Amino acid sequence: LIDEIAIDHTRMHWDNSPAPRHMELWALAEGGDELMSRVQEWENSGHAISQGQPAADIRRLFQGDKFIRVARFEYDIHSRDISQSFAVDESFRALYLPVRLVVLVINDNWGNSEYTCLYRFRVHGILSVRRDLRMFRTPR
Repeated sequence: LIDEIAIDHTRMHWDNSPAPRHMELWALAEGGDELMSRVQEWENSGHAISQGQPAADIRRLFQGDKFIRVARFEYDIHSRDISQSFAVDESFRALYLPVRLVVLVINDNWGNSEYTCLYRFRVHGILSVRRDLRMFRTPR
């Protein structure tokens, strides 16, 4: 269950233009009918974060899987913190949807036309509890 995302960009050099700027986090929505029904209700409820589609090249990457946008944020190169955290959308967190796979989409950077530099990307949250805990039982 995702709570927040952390993005790090090194400040070891004088040029911050390759630092990522506007980003989105997309999560693979999978599960039984009940979970997918909750996702569909969430999308239909009009929450701003759930509206829209990723770019065409990203849709090709997803290849028909159901991905939903769970965060949209901007890395601030003017901040004193090289590691910056961003919460996922509250309405998504309220779904209590276990996520196994995420895709970070970097839409642009701070002005470098040749490349974008991302030092580290972390996803923070809590592990969902599996209903089938047989793998944790001790042998008899």
